[in-house]
Amino acid sequence: MSTWLEDLRKTAKPEVARDWEIVGNQDMVSLRNMVKALSMFEILNTPEENERLASAKRILKRKGK
Repeated sequence: MSTWLEDLRKTAKPEVARDWEIVGNQDMVSLRNMVKALSMFEILNTPEENERLASAKRILKRKGK
């Protein structure tokens, strides 16, 4: 039995699966909240937080918000 992420890797582009690996299994409301929180003071973000912010923005853009 495969997981949803493994299925996504097989069917979607690699960057889509990578974005979901970075942000984890989050719903759209959580992703919007994450983007809002990480966007407030981007200068204080760590490199990992900046990567998470970029991935969440790409996922929301693909989903049509």
